[in-house]
Amino acid sequence: MNKVENLESHPHIVRIETQGMRVCDTLPWCFLLFVFGVPFSIVWAHIALGLWLLAWFVSLSLGQVQWKRTPLDIPVFIFLGVDLLTALLGVNPARSLVHFVSLWHVSIYILVVNTVPNEKWLRRGLAILLAVTALNASYGIVQHFGGGPYFFRDQQFVFRWSNSLSKEVGTFDHSMTFSGQMVLVGLLGLSLLMWKRINMIEWWKSVPVGVILIALVLSFSRNAWFGGLVGTSALGFMKGGRTIIGLGIAISVVIFYLVFMAPFPFNSQVKNIVNPEYPSNRERIEMIRVTLDMLKANPILGVGGGNYGAASEVYRQEYGVVSKSHPHNNLFSQTAEKGLLGLGAFLYIWYIFFKVAWIAWKNSADALSRAMTAGGIAALAGFHASGMFEANFGDSEVAMMMWLIVGFVMLIRIREDTLDFSR
Repeated sequence: MNKVENLESHPHIVRIETQGMRVCDTLPWCFLLFVFGVPFSIVWAHIALGLWLLAWFVSLSLGQVQWKRTPLDIPVFIFLGVDLLTALLGVNPARSLVHFVSLWHVSIYILVVNTVPNEKWLRRGLAILLAVTALNASYGIVQHFGGGPYFFRDQQFVFRWSNSLSKEVGTFDHSMTFSGQMVLVGLLGLSLLMWKRINMIEWWKSVPVGVILIALVLSFSRNAWFGGLVGTSALGFMKGGRTIIGLGIAISVVIFYLVFMAPFPFNSQVKNIVNPEYPSNRERIEMIRVTLDMLKANPILGVGGGNYGAASEVYRQEYGVVSKSHPHNNLFSQTAEKGLLGLGAFLYIWYIFFKVAWIAWKNSADALSRAMTAGGIAALAGFHASGMFEANFGDSEVAMMMWLIVGFVMLIRIREDTLDFSR
């Protein structure tokens, strides 16, 4: 009884102990846990994302945090609503609903905006992201030059496309996933270097970015090369001046190396980019025809998310195309599965994103804000450029990284006045 009375007579003690146990205090650590896992492990990333989301929901329900809205919320919820509608009305609602649940990755940008409290935690996240991605990039480079090791994938699968050269996959099970992450983080890191202007004492900060970009060049993935080219060009355009010339020279050197100096099959991969008779190019062209035939039959709502592989079988047989679960193109994939309504909702998201990001970049008053927003614009431009030749929106590891970078841009857009980005 005396103990109770003592606590009641000193209510501040109870408040201090309660605050020390608040769920919301774990949110920044959940952010770092996710950032650490997403560059190398889908299992780690999903576990971390689940914990992060759960902690945020509990914090919301207890009134410890408030939901901070972004300009992207309405377009994203429209897209999710359209996806759910087309799932229920699709050719296989059960499969489509499973696909709908997989879109929980969009929560990442909301979590970034609502759980990164200040500049210190943002910088920690960026440092971890670049360091861990560089480690995976280094692993991929070793695979390229050393013929492995491949601890996470069967070697026969890895060598399927690469003939006498090793295929970079890093810790992932597919080269497209590996190269897709290198595009996103490489462009973000390149932007940080361009706007932050590291001095000679800080030269080591460029090492992770350099490793990531080298891994991108050696990735053997044409869609990733194209995405990197588009994103780098966007950075040059935004930076202006001598940067455009410098990046132009660097890109020209890389292209010259790939075409004239790189060993087979790298040079062949580059030269066959515009060859319509090249097997993978011809297959992509035929898949576009398959998708157009599917769209004619289901123009408004499509066949439902996740149903492309099964619904396209009859059309693929007509063109003699082997079994495929997507048409190697984000726009055709969205249109086939969700119709013109879904395509419109998908494009609306990215129209708002680039509009908001561009305004944030133009109005940023310090180097870090400009670097982050420019890097977000370049990374998403590279992502969508790659997505013209690969359905990377449906690749979980790449999509999670993409939504993380979207979250960085939205964070700066709505919270620049409360975060100290001046250092």
